Amino acid sequence: MELLRQSTLKNALLNSLRAGLGILALPAFGQVVLTGELLTNPDAETGNLTGWTVVSGTGNTTPSADNGTYDTGYNPHAGSYDFVGDHFPGGGGAQGYLRQNVDVSSLPGATTAQTDAGTVAAQVTFWELSYNQGSSSDYANIGLSFKNASAVTLQTVATSTVMSIDVWKQTQVTFTLPAGTRSIDYLMQFYRASNGGTYIDSFIDDNSLKLISVPEPATLTIATTVGLLVFALGRRKCEPA
Repeated sequence: MELLRQSTLKNALLNSLRAGLGILALPAFGQVVLTGELLTNPDAETGNLTGWTVVSGTGNTTPSADNGTYDTGYNPHAGSYDFVGDHFPGGGGAQGYLRQNVDVSSLPGATTAQTDAGTVAAQVTFWELSYNQGSSSDYANIGLSFKNASAVTLQTVATSTVMSIDVWKQTQVTFTLPAGTRSIDYLMQFYRASNGGTYIDSFIDDNSLKLISVPEPATLTIATTVGLLVFALGRRKCEPA
């Protein structure tokens, strides 16, 4: 009878808090996906660089779409194409970049008011593969540049670099949008290892950029408190009478 009473009390407390705070459908302390896929041609399945801009510069390569023929045996993660760092026309290159600008100023699921309140984050997902050159294999990562309505950069962030030799590896990271963000530059970044050479044999496939909600500090505090209460009730339930 006592166990039933405690269980009823715990459920009542949770339901009351959830209903009162509007967090019933918010998993992982309030994180929910606010948008669909925001990138155009995120996986190179057009067979070309539609939607992407090659970032030119001294020593930059010209990344391209690859159908598994760039390095024999290194096939796309999914589908028929991926992106590869490639080479600088007429010679080598130490890095290569593909950029896509995404307007986030008028998305149905994520308002500018939410962004400016610090409750919206960019969820970045991608897969990386490196041609086997030992510890000096080429590598890649993803960078984001948050821009305001005047296209002025507010903040730049990046994932850790990935060197996944011979096998595709997924990375997923979230970055909170700074207040005033109205567009995001998504940047695929390919790097040649320090052992020289003229090509960048690192690959990226199945990019994804979505906006998700992040809990406000007050909500996070309440959610943590609820978790501690549930834990305490659970411990008490297990204690001998």
